Amino acid sequence: MAKKQKLIDLTGAPFIVELHDDGKWYVIGVKVRKRQFLFESTGLPVDIVDKISGTAGDGKINGIKELENFLEGTEENTKLQDMVPDGYATDDDMNDAWQQALEEAKHAAAKE
Repeated sequence: MAKKQKLIDLTGAPFIVELHDDGKWYVIGVKVRKRQFLFESTGLPVDIVDKISGTAGDGKINGIKELENFLEGTEENTKLQDMVPDGYATDDDMNDAWQQALEEAKHAAAKE
């Protein structure tokens, strides 16, 4: 039986997700315009998917309400970068983490 797939928008890009036998959805690729780019392995590792999707109350800013709470009391003309406490990931950190996750998935698929 074919696995159920659908598109979800996680970060402004439509990700292709697939429902597995364990009842969980796994990211298996990205759709850009009319093309689908599937990851070479069976998808991203579960811990990476958990980090992307997140859950409310996990100490991360995952939604509008948490963003509003984070910015509450901020003075006008304050830059967001001035509001982010030390220890939060930068854009470069995120790009590096994505590249590392993709490389690890690629190496894991090659070993199988």
